[in-house]
Amino acid sequence: MRKICLYMLLGLLAIACDDSLNITTITAVNPGEPVLVKVNLKAGGFDCLPGYSRAVIDEDSPKIKNVWLLQFNGTGDDAKLVKASYIPDMDKAQAELLASDAENDVLVIANTFDPLLYKDKDKADYSMLYIKRNFPRTAKDDDIYWMLSKDDAGEWYPVLNGLYTGPVTGNTTISVAGGLKRNVARIDISFNMPDNLVIENASAGNVPKQSFFYNSYLTEGEIYPTPQDIMNMGTSSLDVSAIKTIEGKKVSYKFYLPANMRGVSAKNTMQSKKNTFAIINSTYIELNCKNTEDNSVRTYKFYLGANFVNDFNIKPNFAYNYTVNISATPSENDSRVQDFGSVDYTYKEFSNCYILNPAPSGDRKFKIPVGRVDQFWGGYSKEEIYENEAEYQLGADGSNPRNWYVKILWADVDTVTADGKDILSFAKRTGSGRNDYFEVAVPPSAKGNVVVAIYMRDQDGNLQANNNLNKDILWSWHLWITDYNPDYIYNEGIAEDIYCYGVPGDGEVHRYNGTNWASGKLYDHALVMDRNVGAFSTDYFEPGSSPGILFFEFGRKDPFLFPTSTYLPKLPFKHTVPTRSNDDTNVKYSVLNPTMFFNTEDSWTENPKYSGNGEWGDYYSTSENNRKSIFDPSPCGWQLPQKFMWDKVPTLSPGIEHFQSYTLPNSTSVAKYPRLGLVFRSLSRAWPTSVIYATSNPAGIFKAYRWYGTYCDTYSRSSAAPVRCVKIRR
Repeated sequence: MRKICLYMLLGLLAIACDDSLNITTITAVNPGEPVLVKVNLKAGGFDCLPGYSRAVIDEDSPKIKNVWLLQFNGTGDDAKLVKASYIPDMDKAQAELLASDAENDVLVIANTFDPLLYKDKDKADYSMLYIKRNFPRTAKDDDIYWMLSKDDAGEWYPVLNGLYTGPVTGNTTISVAGGLKRNVARIDISFNMPDNLVIENASAGNVPKQSFFYNSYLTEGEIYPTPQDIMNMGTSSLDVSAIKTIEGKKVSYKFYLPANMRGVSAKNTMQSKKNTFAIINSTYIELNCKNTEDNSVRTYKFYLGANFVNDFNIKPNFAYNYTVNISATPSENDSRVQDFGSVDYTYKEFSNCYILNPAPSGDRKFKIPVGRVDQFWGGYSKEEIYENEAEYQLGADGSNPRNWYVKILWADVDTVTADGKDILSFAKRTGSGRNDYFEVAVPPSAKGNVVVAIYMRDQDGNLQANNNLNKDILWSWHLWITDYNPDYIYNEGIAEDIYCYGVPGDGEVHRYNGTNWASGKLYDHALVMDRNVGAFSTDYFEPGSSPGILFFEFGRKDPFLFPTSTYLPKLPFKHTVPTRSNDDTNVKYSVLNPTMFFNTEDSWTENPKYSGNGEWGDYYSTSENNRKSIFDPSPCGWQLPQKFMWDKVPTLSPGIEHFQSYTLPNSTSVAKYPRLGLVFRSLSRAWPTSVIYATSNPAGIFKAYRWYGTYCDTYSRSSAAPVRCVKIRR
């Protein structure tokens, strides 16, 4: 049993202010009339971050540069805003409020540097609750400083806030007990690393993409932000020189985070199990480390809070100090340590299929971007316009993004493993806008094909059906869960005269012979998989008798199962044949109805927009630009081949029962193509001895490629066959 030794020392310091907030009325007037008040503010704090290249004015007595005073006509969440006054320069600390003999809440927000923030809000009759939940600071994804405010000189200041409750009269001095408080938390965390580990990158995850100005009212045990207030959780890189210091093997980070109070998990009593019992949306620090002895990757994930056992609260105006000592050898039983890191596909090109390789131990997570929805339905790119259907668009951050929800549509395996774990679970299945993502987790040894679909949600969180075709699926993705990792070899270097490369999952990737595989040609350094998309091995299984046998209709991204399958998946899959004319709604209909098989004597995409010279149904994809079709069913980084990929491959012969085979040059390895046949337009099996491979004999073998015409010899686009894909170095 390998062991890890992580000693975690946590210092939690409540930040108290030196003096109180004083607002002294100068003139006595009648209730409701303007009264000029004098403002005298001070706030205590903690030391400035050492090494900041952009100065943070946050010393023992932080400077207060400007102030908003928000007066309400009573107390509590229902009180209405009646006066908003801005003090741009604290050297002239006077402001106008409205006189009141009754108790009023006066909210103080300092250091916003925004004279328009609350301008005229008092004329809108806003409540205190509305102000609390609708005036956050917007996140900047590429800047860890986004939760601070910057003045014209480029200096950074913490936002401070406080509340006075009482009358506002000419004889009243308004004060706030304890003074102004920061609306963010300070994080100081240090890692003492062993000699064999180097931190490759560090990030803060589940960081709320909003930092509400007023949060000093929070009390112990509250959940904040509330579920209805959470917009998006983001990830912020910590690899910023201004917040990172290195002293030998000690790496330290000092930065601010917005408040994120998720609660306490009563289930856990051990540090090593904190991640197992983590509360959803809790903030964490993640290190991706490299082992200098064997170049293996190891991930450490530490959820923040008042302890490293069961607290998941990051409170505003608190300073959290952590020291973590990491041993050279990780424990297999520590939930915070993972030799297989999470995979973030949001930094890759959009795709319709993603390969999910489970970790040997522990769940492995994968982030899948949802931007393809708007890439197809419009609003995403001016250069690539497919449709312009506003009701199907997710929208962008800052422009009324729509809420969405992802769920499993179907799977070709039992979705619960032998040890009772879900083959695929959602770590994040909801979001807002097209720049977001969903996140799935797969357990060790998981294997299967899962199709997930994204649905629109209304403002109350309910699934929202679209109106056009009475369907609410905006897009769908095929998740291929397998130990086969065809990407493993791609970064290692590929030789023109080597035709077979071993990859994890007891698999291979191949190169073929021919002109187009030569140096300087399109398939120079290209690789082709040793199996069809969705398959778990190169072995033959009778169609419908086993999972992993998928068929794809021409121009469509979603897989189909064999229609007369005797193998019943955990989530039932049923072919339905819509009665559709060959009009311009068919492509949109195929996206909204990913399990419906088109049955037509001719092309179901009979529309010049999609059935012109574009390849695999995409008029932006041509043989000249070799661009991947928006409907391509290949995994991320791969694409369907062009027809000439097989132009020098010898005529195939049966060779092995149930296969057509091709012995690779300079190798004893064999590229095998199972004789799986076609799913024909009548939903019957055609040519049982057929495979997806190029040949001059259409009566026996078919080819699946990207050509704009029929995609397999002599057959229409309403046929479906397995596909195999190629990876091209660009």
